[in-house]
Amino acid sequence: MPGEIRLVRSNVILYSSLIVRLAVSVGFTIIVARKLSVEEFAAFGLILAFATIAQVITTIWVFWAQRWASRGDYEGVGAGLALTLAYSLIILPPLYLGFAALESWALGISFDLTAGGWAFVILAPIQYYLSNITLVVRPGRVGLMRVVYEVLRFLLGYILVVPARWGFGGAVLSMTAASSITGLGYIILLDRAGVREGGVNWGLAAYWLRNWRLPLLYMVSRIMRLFNRPYISWLTGSSEAVAYLNVAVTSETPLMMASSLTSMPMYSRILRKPRAEDVEVSLVLYLIFTGMLSSIFIGAPRAIADLYNPRYLASATALQLVAVLALFSGVANIIRQALLALDQPEATMSRIDRNTLLSRTLEYSALLAVAPYVFAAPLVYMLRGDPVSSLNVFLLVLIAFSLLQLFLFAVWLRRRLYFTLENREALAVAGAFAGSLLYLHVSGVNRHLYPEFWRELVPLTIHSAIALLVYSVILVVFSPTARRLVSRGLEVVGLR
Repeated sequence: MPGEIRLVRSNVILYSSLIVRLAVSVGFTIIVARKLSVEEFAAFGLILAFATIAQVITTIWVFWAQRWASRGDYEGVGAGLALTLAYSLIILPPLYLGFAALESWALGISFDLTAGGWAFVILAPIQYYLSNITLVVRPGRVGLMRVVYEVLRFLLGYILVVPARWGFGGAVLSMTAASSITGLGYIILLDRAGVREGGVNWGLAAYWLRNWRLPLLYMVSRIMRLFNRPYISWLTGSSEAVAYLNVAVTSETPLMMASSLTSMPMYSRILRKPRAEDVEVSLVLYLIFTGMLSSIFIGAPRAIADLYNPRYLASATALQLVAVLALFSGVANIIRQALLALDQPEATMSRIDRNTLLSRTLEYSALLAVAPYVFAAPLVYMLRGDPVSSLNVFLLVLIAFSLLQLFLFAVWLRRRLYFTLENREALAVAGAFAGSLLYLHVSGVNRHLYPEFWRELVPLTIHSAIALLVYSVILVVFSPTARRLVSRGLEVVGLR
């Protein structure tokens, strides 16, 4: 059995790493966007998009491998690694070259540019697999390794693209080298944690592939989030609506990433031994962190939209709605992961019936991810002449279905593993959130806007920092969990 996972410590490390990663990632994107031509930047984006899709497909066996690794059965690690290597080295290369040829024909982009990302695309699923196994064994280490990846990518990207002037090749090489180094780092971490493949159980791999339906359902919610931009563009026929949504999803990325990071350590612990307090602690930690971030997105939407471009001020309401959506979806995701961990029919290699909790949870999750797109379609289409209204209506429908999923899964979980969210913690987060919003309203950050990027950035940064300080002070005064986090932090740095 792998070592005990400490929820609070793991989450603090993962949240801290998330903030650093987001900042460094923006820096890398700015370098690439400014130094590459339009054709090169488009090809760069296509490489990243295909790599993401290639990673998502591995969920078919990563879903199972994580469950085996959590329980200390490392035959599953070997089986998953074998499937990943076969997929990356045999199946993926011809698929990617075909994709590069198709995009070259459809968009007129040089085939050599897109095909030049083949090494990164092949490495992406391998790194993804290793990081996901480490996430259920040593979650805190994953946060550090992801920071290492982003920093390496940024430093190498700057050196190769700016001083060395390698342009597109330097940008792709920086990602490939960073992926290789961090992949090796994950192997070392797993080895030190005692996680070794122990051979390959091909019978186990065959069992996973026979049960491909469940991981496929698991993939649906993630795929549907990637589908929102094409959906809006097809129904409205408006590039404005898509541009507004591009700005609005600024608030989604950190909140949904925080939910994934919070849920996986809890998921691993429940797979070993179900405990209601693991759900309770995870929910409190998630609300503390996301309450802090969402207060900025909801309290200063016009300033954030203006930072992108004054033309996008109409996206301010959509930005707020996406933040609310991500907050509810994040809580629903944590509860869903607890449900998935409670039911383990695969532990005996038995046939997984559709009436199991595992199967029902995944089916309803997939259904409630697809249903809002179907339900919203006629409403969005009728409002297609008004890009702002059509987008806002679409987001309101997504929020309604997200709340439905949250309520349904919470009822299911309380029947199997009774958990509560302490009123004192919930009120502390709500009070801190309200205090932060009140400051942002009084400060006038949404009223005093500037057309120049740097003139807008400075006051927004100052007001955001003060709002976060207000949030933190109120939280520490009223939340026992926040005070424990501060106390532990002071102990770590040697001030207590």
